[in-house]
Amino acid sequence: MLSLQEKQVHVALCDHMTIEEISRTRDLIQSQYESCGQPLFYVAVVPEDAPIPEQSVRTAMTVALRQIHERCEFTAVIFSGDSLAASMKRTAFAGILMVVMKGKWHVAKSIDELIEKSQGNGRRLAQLKVAARLAAEHGVHA
Repeated sequence: MLSLQEKQVHVALCDHMTIEEISRTRDLIQSQYESCGQPLFYVAVVPEDAPIPEQSVRTAMTVALRQIHERCEFTAVIFSGDSLAASMKRTAFAGILMVVMKGKWHVAKSIDELIEKSQGNGRRLAQLKVAARLAAEHGVHA
């Protein structure tokens, strides 16, 4: 897992999730929130070939996602790719989020899709562009 930070923007590459990585990301979000004094803008990127985490990891993720959301004004998960498997992951995750998190997270297949959906929101658009730049600079295909 790779975490990229700039001011209020946090991008996490979630290629192989473990409970330790989830805890580390949650702690990084908390520290970043405390240092900038404002809610963050969080985007998690899941590569198309990322394995589905084990049940214990998924349970830890649910708890951590609630805690992360408390420190963020915008939260999104990008399941990269156009394959049927990637589409199914997006649909399943969005369904879980609607039930568990009351739909407070955005789910997309790319950062471009999030940018397109945010055209009327200048602040969100600016933050997404920062997230896209951070990801590109580190070779993350969002």
